[in-house]
Amino acid sequence: MPLQQRAPEEALETIHRSVQPRAHHLKTIQIPWKRLGKFGGRLTLFLLTLLFLSGFFNGNPPTAFMFLAGVALILWLAFAFLVPLVFVCTLVFNLPRERAIAQTTEALSPILGLCCLTESIPPLLDFLVWLEPSAPPERLRSLHAALVRILPRVGEDQLQQILTPERRQALRLVCDRLENTELATVALLVLGSVQDKATVPLAQRLRKSPLTSDAAEAFLDAMQATR
Repeated sequence: MPLQQRAPEEALETIHRSVQPRAHHLKTIQIPWKRLGKFGGRLTLFLLTLLFLSGFFNGNPPTAFMFLAGVALILWLAFAFLVPLVFVCTLVFNLPRERAIAQTTEALSPILGLCCLTESIPPLLDFLVWLEPSAPPERLRSLHAALVRILPRVGEDQLQQILTPERRQALRLVCDRLENTELATVALLVLGSVQDKATVPLAQRLRKSPLTSDAAEAFLDAMQATR
């Protein structure tokens, strides 16, 4: 039977079963290019500064200065060689995984808006685990919206059972990124209801943000209530 003719929760479970064996193919390599760019700029500036200062030694710089300049030059050359190599290898590795992410999110999108039963939460959380670290934010909107709509309706006893360490980590990642403040708010409240101690440092930081301060305070109050 085509997915379109099945109940939304049944269609979601079908996609979940098909994706689960190859879920590792949805993880891409994330390179902190901005940090690498800043490091390369600072290294270049440092090397140019050393070259400029070498002119003040009348052609006879100290040994320590020459050693420092040599190390800086070696680091700069290694950086200039390795960054393009890493970029190409990352591109080749990520391309098939980005296609898999696109195929998975395209299959999910028409179904997620129709899901309304709390029994869909476990597969939804699994998709969050598989997709949140790598998928572009625009491809996660339907998944995030479904979780915002359904997750608050799950009872505490059920949450204790279904919130595995991997699922909790995925919810913490949502809070840390703050790309969807509605889901971050729901995630904080849910993690507070199950007394997730690993979220405490994150909640203390999010308490300073006006977008999540109320949810972070509620989480910390829930943690205090158990002491």
